Amino acid sequence: MKKLSLIVFTICTPLFLNAQITVDNSFTTVADVETLVTDVLIGGSNTCAMIDNVQKSTGIDFSAGEPNGIGSFDANGTDFPFETGVILSSGAINQAPGPNTTTQSNGTTGVWPGDTDLEAQPNIPAGTNNASFIQFDFTPNINEIDFNFIFMSEEYDNNFECTFGDSFAFILTNLTTGVSSNLAIVPTTGDPITPLTVRDLPNDPNPCNDVNPEFFGNYNLLVGGPNDVNPNAALTNFNGQTVILNAQSPVVAGTTYSIKLVVADQGDSAFDIAVFLEGGSFNIGVDLGEDLTIAGDNNACDGDIITLDATDGLGGGASFQWQVFNTMTGMFEDIVGETNGILDVTVTGEYQVLVDTGAGCIGSDTVIVEFAIATATAPIDQIVCDDASNDGSELFNLQALIPTILNGQSPLEVFVTFHLSQGEADTDMGSLADTFDITAYNSPTDEIFIRAESVFDDACFETTSFMLIVNARPVPIDPGPFIICDNDLDGDDTNGFVQFDLLSLNPTILGAQDPTQFILTYHIDANDALLNLSPLPNVITNTTANAQQIFARLENNVFTDCFTVLPIDLVVGPLPVILDPLPLLTQCDIDTDGFAIFNLTQAEQLISGDFINETFSYFDQAGNPIADPVAYTNGIV
Repeated sequence: MKKLSLIVFTICTPLFLNAQITVDNSFTTVADVETLVTDVLIGGSNTCAMIDNVQKSTGIDFSAGEPNGIGSFDANGTDFPFETGVILSSGAINQAPGPNTTTQSNGTTGVWPGDTDLEAQPNIPAGTNNASFIQFDFTPNINEIDFNFIFMSEEYDNNFECTFGDSFAFILTNLTTGVSSNLAIVPTTGDPITPLTVRDLPNDPNPCNDVNPEFFGNYNLLVGGPNDVNPNAALTNFNGQTVILNAQSPVVAGTTYSIKLVVADQGDSAFDIAVFLEGGSFNIGVDLGEDLTIAGDNNACDGDIITLDATDGLGGGASFQWQVFNTMTGMFEDIVGETNGILDVTVTGEYQVLVDTGAGCIGSDTVIVEFAIATATAPIDQIVCDDASNDGSELFNLQALIPTILNGQSPLEVFVTFHLSQGEADTDMGSLADTFDITAYNSPTDEIFIRAESVFDDACFETTSFMLIVNARPVPIDPGPFIICDNDLDGDDTNGFVQFDLLSLNPTILGAQDPTQFILTYHIDANDALLNLSPLPNVITNTTANAQQIFARLENNVFTDCFTVLPIDLVVGPLPVILDPLPLLTQCDIDTDGFAIFNLTQAEQLISGDFINETFSYFDQAGNPIADPVAYTNGIV
């Protein structure tokens, strides 16, 4: 039956100018297809793959007017998942490149037949048409084969995927046992690859239920799906496609197999399908596995050991030579001494193994291994002096430490966070603010944990730690003015110059603080005290008469940047000036007994002209203090 589908696009101006994939449909002969298999599908690295008995069939093999459904494709600088590869189509591969603005319905029913081997596979609908296939014999050198592919179809139009089972099969046949199997199946289900077995219709109600929707990639139509691609931006001219799928099977090394890769329409010849086979992904020789790259999100971390194994399935008797690509010379060079089948890799590079199986050829494979690097260099402990509050709380600028932590690594490649525990650093939880306030009264320390993480892979990180320490600021006690009376030690007791014993101030300034934990020095000016310059000797004579200011510096003897400066006034107290050392006080003897009451304080104004600002003490002839100088009775007649 024929299908009719009306899809209307309103196009005013091109919305997308993306490049599209390109195809090469010049592979028209068996020899051409043999080259396509060896050079593109298998790839040049598998030189030990023994290919024989190549066969092919497509539209042009039945009529000159029918299309060629076999060729190669190139991503052409686009983000198509495969860079190069082989394309098989039930139509004309030259119509496969995008944009998706035409319907591909090529080939004539009855002229271009289907394929009986395809229809013989389990759950493949009968009635196939327009089959394209490549078939060849091969002898693997390993015990497992696989390749990557994407299935595409014009049947994906939000309708016909419910009805038509256009199919792709990878038929592997053991030519010794005659056992065949289809490797192109939906993962975990065993279902063949058709629009009937992989579909994810976007709208409800739908013509049919979704089937294995997790393996459907996207529509190249705007039909309301979550991953719809505007048809004008589509890289291919097919309505929809699967995700990248993988066909794989165990094989017996040294045994000859036949492979048949075949696609066909089912039910009619309308609405073509195609399969895109990744170039070089069909490995039947030495296999080191997929590249481990940052872009592929399967890289290793610095410090990991990646073991490359070239021995799988080769059996005994093989010899090996490992090589690494030298970016300076542009060549692979031998790794001296690495001649076993297993290589432990710890450094980013492209590695190659050469394997001699003794079969007259050298097999090889390469693999890129990338290590995401993130190392954390611990800064020195951050020690500050507390402010005048001495509350143990100070601000630390953690961001300023990042260059030290990175130690030459680019901040675009390594991200640094700070945490309060090792557990939080390990799990990347509870990162601290850029400026951290340590509040550590009674415990002025905090251990800060660093996490240096690769921006390419959050599983690649390293941790370290350092201390934040707030040292208590010394608290000097102000002794007040240091007053010494003028004296005649310098020969003049009125010149305002005396000697000051500065050490005598230490106990008062230190108070209850442990003198073994502090250094107390004295300086002539504030600048010297701040810079700890030119400390004064223990005993000094003031340099300005009567009064002078000096500065004490009380310093933590472990953390010398933690200090306090205190101004101290040195005062020379002038001696009293005696006007009359023996003033005469008289009093009337009322009772003529020779005794009277005297107010001795009346003599003060006779003794000194500054008596109001002075303090007088009185003593009798025996040197005993007079308790009441205002009412003193003479003791001698």
